[in-house]
Amino acid sequence: MQSEGGEEARKPQRFRAGGVTVGVLGLVVVAVVLVVGTVDERGDFPAWAYPCGLAVAVVIWAVMIRPALVLGEDEMELRNVFHSRWIPYAEVVEVRVAQVTIVHTEDGRYVGSGFGRSRTAIRRDGKHVAGTTDGRPRAEKVSAGQLVEDLLQRRVRAAQEQQTLAAGADVDGTPTASRVRRVWSWPVLVLLAVSVGATVVLALVG
Repeated sequence: MQSEGGEEARKPQRFRAGGVTVGVLGLVVVAVVLVVGTVDERGDFPAWAYPCGLAVAVVIWAVMIRPALVLGEDEMELRNVFHSRWIPYAEVVEVRVAQVTIVHTEDGRYVGSGFGRSRTAIRRDGKHVAGTTDGRPRAEKVSAGQLVEDLLQRRVRAAQEQQTLAAGADVDGTPTASRVRRVWSWPVLVLLAVSVGATVVLALVG
């Protein structure tokens, strides 16, 4: 895990719950099937199989490889299948890494599917944390999910200490606009729509 000080703190830290290896293998399988079908001397590989293969590859990438929890200098990114949610640390009321990453702000609850812990890890971490003298997890005994949760909580506390915020309001009492934003993954959505549409059209024509 990277240090929080100096230059290292400015580098985004990316965490995933797993599935990247399986996703890469899935993409390789799709590519192999399309190549074998192309070079097959019998020549009976249907035209719709190509856009269908692209659609399958897009789904594999979006579901298995894209999702992640990315920690920047001032905000975190909950990168999900079709969109990302950017949340400044200073606006976080509560954050927990359960089976998914759950972030609460004054405006709502946000879920990141890219990083989490298993039920077994959560129970084991609870026992280790409860057994410490200061309530903080011990790195040699807890899961990566617990360590990331602890890192997130420290960043949230540091950000809130640096800003003059009282329940989401400025010092003059005027509510501040939420800086939480959602960004759609348009390349994934467009590629998926085009490939599925092309598959349907070619299957009907063929």
